[in-house]
Amino acid sequence: MSLLMSLQILDHPTTEFNNGDTIVKEATPGGKVFVLIEGSVKVTLNDNLLTEVNSPGELFGEIASIKGCNYGATVTATSDCKFFVIDNFISYLKQHPDDSIKVLRNLCDRVTSMNQNATEA
Repeated sequence: MSLLMSLQILDHPTTEFNNGDTIVKEATPGGKVFVLIEGSVKVTLNDNLLTEVNSPGELFGEIASIKGCNYGATVTATSDCKFFVIDNFISYLKQHPDDSIKVLRNLCDRVTSMNQNATEA
């Protein structure tokens, strides 16, 4: 079962953003984790596109939340979007340890993809 499905089963609250809304701003305090339900966003750093998030279940903000640091990029809605927003991610993961493994797998997939992209460039 995916993190998205876990949040749906828990009937976790949702938040919506409109096309063009800034969802998180680079260098601002992190803390919330966003799990995409529908829509798409772009992730930028210093106005350079890093990636797009458009698949339900993809998440962002988890690194800043886990490390207790600022967001490392700006995320902007490129369509109307709907998210599950987890305010206290560490607490959530402690209460739902199976989801911790899902998040770790997601992070590993991202690192692997970035390494592959770096060696292909």
